[in-house]
Amino acid sequence: MQLEYQPLLADACASLSTDDLGLDGLYLYGSVARGDAIPGVSDLDLTLVLREPATAELLARLEAVRCALEQRHPFVTKVDFDIGHHAQVLATENRNGWGFWLKHQCRCLWGNDLSVHFERFRPSRDIALAVNGDFHAVLSAYLTRIACADTETQRLRLQREASRKLIRSTHVLLSEDASTSAPHPRRRMWRCSSGGIRNGSLTLRSFSLRPGTLAPRWKTSPRGFGLFWIGWIHPPSFLRT
Repeated sequence: MQLEYQPLLADACASLSTDDLGLDGLYLYGSVARGDAIPGVSDLDLTLVLREPATAELLARLEAVRCALEQRHPFVTKVDFDIGHHAQVLATENRNGWGFWLKHQCRCLWGNDLSVHFERFRPSRDIALAVNGDFHAVLSAYLTRIACADTETQRLRLQREASRKLIRSTHVLLSEDASTSAPHPRRRMWRCSSGGIRNGSLTLRSFSLRPGTLAPRWKTSPRGFGLFWIGWIHPPSFLRT
């Protein structure tokens, strides 16, 4: 764990573990969990699993805690809470979503570590859909927020958030029979992904190109966001170990 983030994480654990908030477990994910966060640039991403479903009153109290953490630790650009509850996480129908999320994307900071209830997952399109199948609604909402941004700083932050979601969402393009490793060098085609929103229209597609014909590119505009990159579609390293 990066030393500069330890006081922030200790504060988050102390602030969220009070009995009145009903927390079952607190989990860290994202760049801080990976150890490659950049002060002043990176967000703090936390998953909160509650003992019971959240009421409107509890959600308001959690939002107050989140805002207070941001104010006390301004070197993080934002504090994000993803909120669920114990029964929801362990429900059979949520195994590919919550189960995969806690097992492979999160590390438990405090409380009951529910990831121990799940075996390691093999990559599949079902998991991609469970985790990012909401991409169209989420990215469309981001487009509206970007258009209404009051400042350049706010617009860039929203574009960065939306672009991360867009990158993750391309995993829904993974075919059921896709290999879990890079193809043999003699196979001369690259598997590529592209996506973006322009003028209210979302595009997300997968295709093949010969290697060396194009280089990765990144573009943003005041009206939206978009990206294009090239590479093998394969699971991240933590799924291959």
